[in-house]
Amino acid sequence: MLTGTYLPGDSLVHRAGPGVKVLLLMLFTLALFVRPGPVPTGAGAVLVVGLYAVARVPPSLAWAQARPLRWFLVLLFAFQAWANGWSVAVVTCANLLIAVLAASLVTLTTPLQQMLDAAVAAAGRLRRFGVDPERFGLALALMTVSSTHLTLPT
Repeated sequence: MLTGTYLPGDSLVHRAGPGVKVLLLMLFTLALFVRPGPVPTGAGAVLVVGLYAVARVPPSLAWAQARPLRWFLVLLFAFQAWANGWSVAVVTCANLLIAVLAASLVTLTTPLQQMLDAAVAAAGRLRRFGVDPERFGLALALMTVSSTHLTLPT
């Protein structure tokens, strides 16, 4: 999700480093899906909404992050309700929405260049396995630039 709109700010969320944000995002998402249930889902929703408020993200921009998922969530809910019951369907769809909103918060509060620099630094640890971090960063940058210019019919 490197192509999100960056919303400048000086909140605690904005000041956190990109590596810290991505690590916390991974742990948070893992926690949502390893032990799914109403309590973790509710706590996750409160945490994400609170972080959006701390970052001063306008509700309209937060909704814009979730809006593309709406039809997928409807279909997922219908399938999960049919296969596993409505309570599982609610938790599954809510967890997916919360995870996407959390990931979007990372991109909304982190400049693209910082995200790319963090990815290159992380790829540097894989150099001994033949990974070229600079080439990896270039590939990410090219994918990001090309995807931001893509227009899909609606």
